[in-house]
Amino acid sequence: MTSLVTSVSRGLTYVAMVIMFVMTLHVAGSVALRLATNRDIPLTLEITADYYMVALTFIPLAMIDLAQRHIRAEFLAALLPNAVQYGLGILIRLAMLGYLALLTWRSTLNAIGRTQAGDAKITIIGSFPTWPARWIVPFGLAVACLAALVLLVRALRGRDEEVTDIAERDTDNAGREAV
Repeated sequence: MTSLVTSVSRGLTYVAMVIMFVMTLHVAGSVALRLATNRDIPLTLEITADYYMVALTFIPLAMIDLAQRHIRAEFLAALLPNAVQYGLGILIRLAMLGYLALLTWRSTLNAIGRTQAGDAKITIIGSFPTWPARWIVPFGLAVACLAALVLLVRALRGRDEEVTDIAERDTDNAGREAV
C-alpha cells in the first residue's frame, strides 16, 4: 500500500508542477496581452483563483505529508523520553488522520451540494462554472488521508523512517526531473 500511495502522490505532484507551469504561461500571456493591446485574456483571474490555486494547494498535499514536510514544533517533544515521543507521534498521526477524514467528508458534501446547484460565477463574458473545482479539494484530501494512514501504520510497525526515505527519494527525484 505504501508504494501505491507514494506513486499516486508522486504522480499528483507532477500534475501540480504541470498546473503551475500552465498557470504561469496563462498569467504571463494575459499580462503580455494587456501590455500589447490593453486587453486581458478573458477569465484569467477566475481560472487562476478558482482552479489553479485550489489545485496547487490540495493536489500535492499527500506528498507533503509523506515527506513529513508539514510545520512541526518539536522543541518540547525533544525533551521527552523516547517512549513518550513515540506515543505522542502515534497520537498526532491519529489526530491527523481523523482531521483529514473529517475534512474529506465535509468537502465532499460541499462539492456535491455545489455540483447539484450548478455553482458558477457571473463574469463579464457570461456564466463561468466553478463547481468542477470543488471536487479538487476532496480528491486531494482523500489522497492525503491515505498518506496519513500509511504513516500511521508505518509508525505503529516502527518503520516510520522508511516512509520518510521513500517520500524524500521521490520528492528529490521529482525536483531534479523538473529542473
